Amino acid sequence: MRSGPAFVPFQLSDEMYANIYRDPAGCGYPTFHAAVIQQPKFGYLFLEQRSPGMRRPKLVDGFDWIPSSNANASIKVLRDGETELVRFYCARRTREDSARPQAKPYLIFQRSVYEKMKLANPSSTSYQIKSMVKRVWCQDLLAAMATRLRLALLVQVGQQWRDMTPEEKQPFIDECCAENRLLRQRLSSADPQQLLVRHEMWLQESTPGVRKAVQPSLILVHYLGDDAYQ
Repeated sequence: MRSGPAFVPFQLSDEMYANIYRDPAGCGYPTFHAAVIQQPKFGYLFLEQRSPGMRRPKLVDGFDWIPSSNANASIKVLRDGETELVRFYCARRTREDSARPQAKPYLIFQRSVYEKMKLANPSSTSYQIKSMVKRVWCQDLLAAMATRLRLALLVQVGQQWRDMTPEEKQPFIDECCAENRLLRQRLSSADPQQLLVRHEMWLQESTPGVRKAVQPSLILVHYLGDDAYQ
């Protein structure tokens, strides 16, 4: 068994992650207690053991991370039809401007309509509005919306984008290209650790018709970049 984290500089398949989670020692992957691995690097892959009932540490590896919410967790049913692989992504809370991820046309469009949405829906939080917009863009979670208000927001913003002609979308595409023009040069000057995204995964029993994501005491951790799992 290796003494430090494994180095896997690319994402694995759901089934491969599941096999590692089921038998980390047999697959040659180490398990550490929370906060043992400090100053993580791209490609680090290992299991993290937390005390039963322990809340997610604020500084799990010397850095402050923003975890995605349960609503944004990726839940995939595996081949056995009985097990789900749950994946969370966590971004660094503090980043230098040079570490900003690549811009995308839809995100620029989102910013342009965000304030209007906020005024029209004062009871929704900023995070809820951003989550709603993202889900419409992905078009894969409409059935999971909990209220008519959220569904209306999804349809409103997503449909507005889909109804736009190529000519109407072009300004957002142009702005996106302008923001990304010096992307490689900008990222080369950033602190490499600020470009990391911490991915946390685990297995749980699949319950048809029920979407849940309850963190266990054992977490599979993989440090990759911004584009992984997007």
